[in-house]
Amino acid sequence: MYTLAFDTTAAGCSIILMKDSTKLASYTERMAFGQAEVLIPEIKNILESQNVSFNDLDLITVCVGPGSFTGVRAGISAARACQ
Repeated sequence: MYTLAFDTTAAGCSIILMKDSTKLASYTERMAFGQAEVLIPEIKNILESQNVSFNDLDLITVCVGPGSFTGVRAGISAARACQ
């Protein structure tokens, strides 16, 4: 089972791709703002690096707070776009 999880609610952007309980790839960058701009391109990079497509994903997990409103909104919007 492939799981994609990400968090844009705090002062950073974190993404992880797992297969069952094994971490395949991850990305973490501390940033005060700009998470929405890097989230989708980095998700794409992670999936391509592991030869996984959006259709292969079984579960998408996103952090919903606490955190900045814009960060929460960016994460939820990206999760909905990945469906």
